[in-house]
Amino acid sequence: MTDTAAAQAPKEGGAWMGKLQLLQLGVTIALAVAGFMLQQRTQQMSADVQRLDQQLKLRQEDRAEQERQTGLRIKLYDQVLGAVDKPLRQQQAARALVSALLAADDPLRGGLLEVLLQTGAAEERPVLEKQLADEHRYAAWRAEAANEVQQAAAANATRPADDPKAYVVDVFYCAGPAEAALKAKAEAARELLVPAVQRARVRALAEPINASPGYHVAGLQIRHDASELAAARRLSELLASGGQGAFAPHAVAGGTPRYLSVFVCS
Repeated sequence: MTDTAAAQAPKEGGAWMGKLQLLQLGVTIALAVAGFMLQQRTQQMSADVQRLDQQLKLRQEDRAEQERQTGLRIKLYDQVLGAVDKPLRQQQAARALVSALLAADDPLRGGLLEVLLQTGAAEERPVLEKQLADEHRYAAWRAEAANEVQQAAAANATRPADDPKAYVVDVFYCAGPAEAALKAKAEAARELLVPAVQRARVRALAEPINASPGYHVAGLQIRHDASELAAARRLSELLASGGQGAFAPHAVAGGTPRYLSVFVCS
């Protein structure tokens, strides 16, 4: 081997070593990237499994609730039919159960009350007639309010959610022994609200309606959707500044957007 060849051999060996190191570095980076991607994919799969488990749990809970509601409705139906030819006290108990356990807008509620009215004791009929009239009136009010809300939403589409002027408001007073005083207070509250909102009107909240699921109103309240707390607070401040007391905002699920219910029950 010549001196030149001997000198080139270490250089070529060094070049190969450099290439090998680069290759090893590339393999290391590729494995690291693959490991990271595998970890991300594993985490994503775990999240997907958890989400599916949660959805399955919710469906099972929904199914269980539906079965519970179905069982409840069957029991109420049997209770009403069983009370038809029983003493007055049992018919009154059946009416109270229907009012307390079925929502005000549940068709079965009205149907069972009609059964009691048509087949029950004569002493119970005036009470049932009044309750059914109150509930039919309340249903008409709800439909009217829903229509007004649609019109108000179209007319005030650019107003922010915290602007009371974009809202339709019903001021309810609780019917019962003290309803004359509560109605006067509701009228005073309405007078304060009229300049600030789209529309304000006074309504009676019949006792059987207030006894139904989702109500049970006591004291002074403003019921609103979760996203409408700011508007409810502004109405509460307005009523407080006008000497009408402290109306507590109360969020409800499934409410009507751009509609606030003010309750005067104390």
